[in-house]
Amino acid sequence: DARITILTQKFVQEIIKNSGVADNFLTISLKYSHKSEERFLTTESEQQLRNALVGCSFDLAIDLSPGDESQPLMLLCDARYRVGFKPERFPFLDFGIDIISRDKINSKPIINHASHITMLVQALESATKQIQPIIPHIEVAEDKKIMEKYAIRKRKYAIIHSGARHSINKWDIENFLSVAHYICLL
Repeated sequence: DARITILTQKFVQEIIKNSGVADNFLTISLKYSHKSEERFLTTESEQQLRNALVGCSFDLAIDLSPGDESQPLMLLCDARYRVGFKPERFPFLDFGIDIISRDKINSKPIINHASHITMLVQALESATKQIQPIIPHIEVAEDKKIMEKYAIRKRKYAIIHSGARHSINKWDIENFLSVAHYICLL
């Protein structure tokens, strides 16, 4: 149900358009410096991007580039959450991963660019689903005392934990109350 806007350089837009994965495209023009071996946004290109983003608001901004050049571009848009690589280097990221791989002989990365992107997407998927393995409960005598004290019947109770440290994991209290009310009706 999401509407996807992709910010990309013009030379790859036709490929992405033909894939059908996006609803909207914003064009960016990054220059390359042979001296620093980095891509950068000119002042004029930054202003064009700012103009294109006026009035746009996103639930989620994801930078799929493991390089350092494009993460700061996420600060140009209004996004509830920002996801990318190198969260220690870019503290404005709400979620990110670091990937370090080195060949033992030449110290160059041994994981390719596409695999980095796949790992970020998989990590984000895991973070949003938060699927935890079910750990079998081993009943102890103390459990029985607590349950008797509060008149809790076995398999007739639920525990709801409403705390979270990170904003990406927080849920409005009204939602917890709705879940508790629903459980009480069962």
